Amino acid sequence: MAQALAAEAFRRFDWQRPSVKLLTMHSAKGLEFPQVFVAGLQALPMKDVSLDDAAPLLYVAMTRAWAAESPS
Repeated sequence: MAQALAAEAFRRFDWQRPSVKLLTMHSAKGLEFPQVFVAGLQALPMKDVSLDDAAPLLYVAMTRAWAAESPS
């Protein structure tokens, strides 16, 4: 039930409204933001993910910003 409520809230979310958005690298694909902070870069690649699989995800995350990007 909680999963269904979360999915419904996600569909109704106003992405244009100014706010802080916390997303995974997977869910950021296709979206753009004025500024992006990529946290946890020191943890890449994760234990269960190869560098070959992590690199495209990192590229997606780092190209979501149209004004500024800040790796951390």
